[in-house]
Amino acid sequence: MAFDAAPRRADRDARDVTRLRRDYGLTTSLPPVADVVVIGGGIVGTATALELARQGLHPVIVELADALANLTTANASANVRSDYGSRAEVALVNDSLAFYGDFAARTGLGHDEGEIGFARHGGMFATLEADGVARLQALVDRQRALGVVDAVVVPGDDARRDHPWLAPTVTAVMVRPGDGWLDAVQATELMARASGATICLDTAVEDFVVRDGRLTGLRTSRGVISTERAVIATGPFIGTLVRTPLPIRLYRRHRLTVGHHPAIPQGAPLTVDLDQRAYWRPGRDGAVLAWPRDVSSGPPLSPVPVDPSFPESILRDPNGVQRVSPFWRTVAAELPRSGWHLVAGQFDVTPDGGPIIDELSDRRGIWINGGYSGQGVIASPAGSRLLAELMVGIRGPEDNPFRLARFPEEPLPAGGGSSARLRSVRA
Repeated sequence: MAFDAAPRRADRDARDVTRLRRDYGLTTSLPPVADVVVIGGGIVGTATALELARQGLHPVIVELADALANLTTANASANVRSDYGSRAEVALVNDSLAFYGDFAARTGLGHDEGEIGFARHGGMFATLEADGVARLQALVDRQRALGVVDAVVVPGDDARRDHPWLAPTVTAVMVRPGDGWLDAVQATELMARASGATICLDTAVEDFVVRDGRLTGLRTSRGVISTERAVIATGPFIGTLVRTPLPIRLYRRHRLTVGHHPAIPQGAPLTVDLDQRAYWRPGRDGAVLAWPRDVSSGPPLSPVPVDPSFPESILRDPNGVQRVSPFWRTVAAELPRSGWHLVAGQFDVTPDGGPIIDELSDRRGIWINGGYSGQGVIASPAGSRLLAELMVGIRGPEDNPFRLARFPEEPLPAGGGSSARLRSVRA
């Protein structure tokens, strides 16, 4: 089967990279001193830089690749959803949703520059179970107790009146009008611009310089930069820099983008099969599809290899997207494979699904902002604000629900391992 599975850097060509270097002041020249160094130029890293700048620090972003948003961020589905397992996580996501909803004003870029393609088409979560209404109402009640206030349950027949492409076997759907998606690459680049950070590309961090248990600098492929503060925001590569065991395990996830087909309803919400977890949403005049499965991917990888059987699986498997949305059978049969684009990324997953936002106790001045368990796009703005406030002392350690010490059991080996407490990764 032929389809486009070639690695791309956030769908940018050489002209785009040249423009970004010019417009964003990207450089390969490392400054000798920094207030704070953020390691990683994905969406978590640039959100971190923005929040640190708001606290009066001038950040330096150090990125191994030759562009921002080069790996995990570029391959994310970039859905923004508010269903999470704890009150602390829901608060984090609700704060980030508010940030994205007012992105231009929050970043100071203005509406002409601050466009991130935030499409609030809502989220629809379907079940085929016979007791679907009761099951989803129980789920809504649990979410409301955690702070998710906009979810409602709609019986299948009522849902089909608004969305006739739903399968006749769907018994009920849960609808959240506030959910949606955005352009994660654009958001990353604009937060980098708003932060005023010095951005050093093609630069590898080789080691931390530590004296008497405190950070004094970073040794990089371009020399040493003196600093007393650094944030590791490298997603699946956090363990390779920390070099001590962390409670993080990596999972590979695929994203399939398909081109235009008249059967794909462009006004549809994010549509998730709650029973089998496959989902799709409109995007790029076609659609974006994914099917989260808990398969460990071992060590961090760049680029992340794709499974060429994934497109056939999600489109043609009876338990794939056609289970809830039967029109996908027609799309799979008629859309040329050359219009399919498949990428893969890695999720850095913690045992409870919440991020790790904390300073290392044995090397003061080195902070972690990661472990977002596949939710870095939606949760990183508020998570990064929490980190910045902790760093400058606005918040104390006792006011941090995402500290590393919340995991009392033996940590997993960096980049792999297993744990009975690792729960299913959310869609």
